[in-house]
Amino acid sequence: GTMAHLFKGTLTNYVKCLNVDFASLRDEAFYDLSMLVKGCKDLYASFDEYVTEDTLDGDNQYESEQYGKQDAKKGVAFKQLPPVLELHLRRFEYDFTADAMVKINERFEFPTTLDLDRDGRRYFTKEADPAVVNTYRLQSVLVHSGGPNSGHYYSYIRPLSSVEWYRFDDKRVTLVSEREAVEGQYGDG
Repeated sequence: GTMAHLFKGTLTNYVKCLNVDFASLRDEAFYDLSMLVKGCKDLYASFDEYVTEDTLDGDNQYESEQYGKQDAKKGVAFKQLPPVLELHLRRFEYDFTADAMVKINERFEFPTTLDLDRDGRRYFTKEADPAVVNTYRLQSVLVHSGGPNSGHYYSYIRPLSSVEWYRFDDKRVTLVSEREAVEGQYGDG
């Protein structure tokens, strides 16, 4: 149960009808989150995008169990975040025009301290425990060097009780600055 205790969170997928009193709620467990990079300047903008509601109307109305087709809002909100939050930055996508995978190298900033409570509790369901503090300290950054079809992975890690960062690249481990480990990985944009 250690992995679940450390990495498992819960989010709620919802659809809420606008003109009748009906909502569909479904909880889902997750162990990591895949965060949008393209079009987002930083991790907070990516979280904003993650919880952005979609409107279901016109030909895309929601088929409710009791009331038939209805205009609705569809979205996701976090019920509980895990003690260790693992985020995957979506830097690869399929380009239909080129008919190939492409790497997104645009600049994307992420903080060394992530405070998901900073804007009230806008990312969370009403059932989320208000006593839980959702602030995280960046501990590692995994880097892919290369293109979408080949490349090399290495990582930057800050041990739990340390302020120092280390680069792990195959058999070499070197002490690096926080600037290299963090800001150096924001991308080219």
